[in-house]
Amino acid sequence: MYGRDGPAVASAAVATEGHSFGYLLDSLEQEESGGDADAVCPNGCCVGAYQLTKIYVDDANRILDLYRYIGERFTYEDRWDKHISRVITTVVTCYYANYDWQDKPHTKMEFLETAARTHKNPNKRNHPDTGAYWQLVKARLEAK
Repeated sequence: MYGRDGPAVASAAVATEGHSFGYLLDSLEQEESGGDADAVCPNGCCVGAYQLTKIYVDDANRILDLYRYIGERFTYEDRWDKHISRVITTVVTCYYANYDWQDKPHTKMEFLETAARTHKNPNKRNHPDTGAYWQLVKARLEAK
C-alpha cells in the first residue's frame, strides 16, 4: 500500500544500521503518547501514538512527491494507526536528517538526534528549543 515498503523506509534502515532507528521510533512513541494510539494532545491538533499534526502528514506526502513515489498518499486518519504513523514519522525524520547530513561525516547518534529533533519540529530541528526534547528521547534510547 502506501510507503510501507517505500524508498524512504528502506533508506532509513540502511542509513542508521542495525536496530538503532527502530529504537529511536520506539522512544519517540513512548515520549509522545506512552504508546497510546488513541492519545490526543490538550489542544486537539496532535493525535495518535506519535502525536502527528495534519501539517506533519502533509509534509510526509510532499516528501513522497519529491521522490515521485507513485503509491497512495497518507491521510489524516492514518495518524490513528500505530503502524502507518510510524511509517509517516520515518519518512519525515529520515528525509530531514539525511538532508542535514548529506555529504558530511557524522555519527549514528548525530543522525538520530537530528531525526528526533525533526520529529519535535521539522522547521526548528537545529534550534535550541528542540534540545530538551532530544535529551528526553535520548534518555529513553540509552535505556534500551
